[in-house]
Amino acid sequence: MARNGAQLYVIWATTSRFAEIVVQFVFGILTARLLSPDDYGLIGIVAVVTAIAKVFSDAGFTQALVQRRELKDDDVVSVFWLNIILSLVAATVTFALARPFSFYFARPELEMLLQVFSVVPIVSAIGAVQRGLLLRKLDIKWQFLTAIVATSISGVVGLSCALVGFGFWSLVVSTMLAETVRSIVLWIGSEWRPTFRIKWRNIRELWAYSSGMFATGLLNACFENVQPLIIARSFTMFELGLYNRARSLSDLPVGTFSQSIGRIAFPSFSKLQNDLVRIHEAYRTASRQAAFIFFPLIIGLSGVASTLIECVLSKQWLEVIPYLQLIAISSVMVPLDVISISIIKACGRSDRLFWLECSKRVLMLCALLFSVRFGIFGMLIAHVLVAFAWHVLNGLFLSALIDYPIARLWSDVWRHFASACFMGVIVWLVGECLEYPPFLVMCAQASVGVTVYLILAVVARTPELALLRDIVLAVKGFVFRR
Repeated sequence: MARNGAQLYVIWATTSRFAEIVVQFVFGILTARLLSPDDYGLIGIVAVVTAIAKVFSDAGFTQALVQRRELKDDDVVSVFWLNIILSLVAATVTFALARPFSFYFARPELEMLLQVFSVVPIVSAIGAVQRGLLLRKLDIKWQFLTAIVATSISGVVGLSCALVGFGFWSLVVSTMLAETVRSIVLWIGSEWRPTFRIKWRNIRELWAYSSGMFATGLLNACFENVQPLIIARSFTMFELGLYNRARSLSDLPVGTFSQSIGRIAFPSFSKLQNDLVRIHEAYRTASRQAAFIFFPLIIGLSGVASTLIECVLSKQWLEVIPYLQLIAISSVMVPLDVISISIIKACGRSDRLFWLECSKRVLMLCALLFSVRFGIFGMLIAHVLVAFAWHVLNGLFLSALIDYPIARLWSDVWRHFASACFMGVIVWLVGECLEYPPFLVMCAQASVGVTVYLILAVVARTPELALLRDIVLAVKGFVFRR
C-alpha cells in the first residue's frame, strides 16, 4: 500500500474509532450517573468470563483468514461453521460455570447474569467471519457504520433502562444489544454468504497459524482479566467498579489509537510479510507518527483527570481520579506495542508471539501477586512498571525479526515523550492554580496543553508536524468530496 494511502486509511480508522468511542463515552457517562460503582463491579466480573469465552468461540481462525495471502471460499465457509460450533461449546461451559462463580464471589445475582451472558459468544461468532473479511479488504467505512449503529442503539436502550430503574441489568441489555446489532449490520454489509459445508483439510491448514493466535488470545484474555478478578476477590465490588470505570475512561484515547492502528497495521503488514526492508521502514514511520499523536493525549489525560471526573461524573465517582491517572500512565506505550505485535503476527510468527505473551503474562501475574499485599494502589503502580517492562520485551522480540533495536526506536521518539511529559506537568499546574467551574478549567487545560506541545514541536522542527497537515487535508477532502 502506498504511503499516502496507508496514512488515509489510518486517519479513517482513527476517526471512525474515535467517533465510536465518543458515542460510547457519552452514553457511558450518562449511565454512570444513574448507577453505582458496585453495579459496574458486577458487570466487570461477567465481562471477564465472556471475554475468555469469545476467544474460545473463534480460536484464532478469523485472524488466519486476514493473514492468509490467498484465500479460498472453502477456507471462509469452514471457519464460519467451526466458529458456530466452538461458540456453542463456549456458551455451554459459561452457563455451567455460572453457579460456581456466584458462590466464589458470594454474589447470588452473578448466576443469572452469567447465564444470560452465555449467549454473547454465539452472537459474536455469527458475525466474526464477516468482520474478518471487512478487515482483510480494509473496508473501514462499513466497520465505522457498524460500530456507530451498534453503539448508538445499545446506548440509547441501556440509558433508558437505567432511567426506569433496571440497575445493573441496564448494562446487560446494552452489552447484548450491541453484540446483536453489530452482527446484523456486518451481515448486511457483507456480500459473502455461507453454504452448508465444512472441509477439515482447510481447517488443518489454517490451524498452523491460528493455533498460535488462539493460544496467544487465550493467554491475553485470561491474564488481562486476572487483575479485575483479584480486585473483586481481595477488595470490594466498589473498588472493582472504580477500576473498570477508570479503564473505560482511559479507553477514549487508548482505544481510539490502538484499535484503529491495529485494524490497519495487521492487514497492511501482512501484504508486506516477505519484504522485511519495507516493513522496517514502515514500522519506523508508523512508530514516530503514533508517538507524536498519542503521547500528549494519554499524558494529558493524566494531567486533566481530576477536572475531567469533576466535570462529567457525579460525586460518588471522585475516588476514581487516582485510578484513572495510574491506568493512563500504564497505557503510554500501547500504540507502539500494537504496531510491534502486528508485525510479528503479519510475518506469520504466531509461535514467537505466543512465547512473547507467555513471558509478559507471567511477569504481570508475579507482580500482581506480590503487590496485592500493598492494597489496590500498590497493584496499580505495579501495573505501570510491568507495562513499561512489556514494551522492552516487545522491542527485543521484534528486533530479532527486522533488526530495529528498541534503543533505535527510542532515539526516534524520545523527543515526543519528553515534550508530552513537560506539557502534562503544565496542564496539571493549570488545573491546580485555577479556581473556576470544572468545565472552564478543563477547556483552559486543553488549550494550554495543545499550545505548549505544538510550540515545542515547532521549536524542535519535528518532521511529524506534516502528519497534522495530512490529517486536515484528508478530513477536508472527505467532507467536501462530491
